[in-house]
Amino acid sequence: VRAETIDRVRAAVADLPEEQRVVIEHRLAGLTAPSIADRLGVTAATVRKRVDPAVGAADELVDLLTARPTRSQDL
Repeated sequence: VRAETIDRVRAAVADLPEEQRVVIEHRLAGLTAPSIADRLGVTAATVRKRVDPAVGAADELVDLLTARPTRSQDL
C-alpha cells in the first residue's frame, strides 16, 4: 500500500502546473525558498506564492489517500 501511495503522490506532483511542480521538487530536495529563488531567478516571495497552492493540493491529495472508505464506498 505504501508504494502505491508514493506512486499516487508522485503522479499528483507531476500533474501540478510547471511553476508549482519545479518549486515543490526543489523543496522536496531540501532547498529553502531563497535558494530556490536564486536558482529560478525569481524572488523568495514568488517561490512562496507558488508553493502555497501546491501544498494545498497536496494536502487534499493526502486527505483523499489516507481517508478510510465509508461503508457506501465499499459497495
